[in-house]
Amino acid sequence: MAKNGTPSPRHGWATLLRSPRLLLAVWLVPVLLGLPFVLTVQALLAPVLGNLPADPAPGDLQLIVSGTLARSVAVLAVPVLLAVLGGWAWRVLWHAGIVRWRAWAAGRPQRLGELVGLGLMAWWRYARLSLVALVAAALVTGGIWAPATRLARDAVGRLDETTSVRIVLAAAALTAIVLLILWTATVRGLWELARPGRRSAALAWLRGLGGALRHPLASLGTLLAWAVPLLAVWAGSLAAVRALGPGIAGMAVLQLGALLTAACSIGLVGSFAPVTDLPPFPAPGQAARRTGAPVNKPQAVATAGETAP
Repeated sequence: MAKNGTPSPRHGWATLLRSPRLLLAVWLVPVLLGLPFVLTVQALLAPVLGNLPADPAPGDLQLIVSGTLARSVAVLAVPVLLAVLGGWAWRVLWHAGIVRWRAWAAGRPQRLGELVGLGLMAWWRYARLSLVALVAAALVTGGIWAPATRLARDAVGRLDETTSVRIVLAAAALTAIVLLILWTATVRGLWELARPGRRSAALAWLRGLGGALRHPLASLGTLLAWAVPLLAVWAGSLAAVRALGPGIAGMAVLQLGALLTAACSIGLVGSFAPVTDLPPFPAPGQAARRTGAPVNKPQAVATAGETAP
């Protein structure tokens, strides 16, 4: 592998600092996709809450809200499904866009329209990579929990609850470790798919898995450098919303958490750019000398050696 082929959080910071418009888009698009769900919940609860007394007991209010939403599962399923599918499609799009922009831009300033266009041109290829990762995660998780559940039930049948708890905890720990490895393989696979001539999403994911296993400390260390703050942001946002309530302050904290989540996501993807042996971020003049192409035009030759899309 090339000298600069090791992933590092500093490459993620470099990508993040060059992507302010993408950061806003990664933050705002999921918010817009979630609006139908929020409006549907408000429409369902408005007539119910309007008939409550001025000062209802907290327990009664919680029961009324949960009961109303439970009876409206079919109605809520549509906006939830739209938000999940839309969020997945958008994530695939900006993943593909940032990878291809990084491989094709040759040091040019990032333009959101260009990034989205590059992502659209390769969307299905990167969608297949995402599906491969989801199938792999489902198979591995099932492979861990099917025998673990059977062994735990046998232990409960023998009235050995201590062994049952240990089996469940061991399965949970093993699942977390394996999913971290698969997550690393998927992020590396994004960049493997950007190499010249790469078309198979499954092979790109397998190459990403091989790279993660060959360089476990660099790969998992880089992943955790972004994943740990990401989890901390989620936990802190949920705790703050629970303490502040669903008012303006709570929603502001939640949106701040969503913005930080978007930043960590972009940084995580950008951190693995070196696996394609791309230089960190070439200056425009250097890119022009290397490729022999004008870097201020969209048809500039890719640094990865591909022909222009």
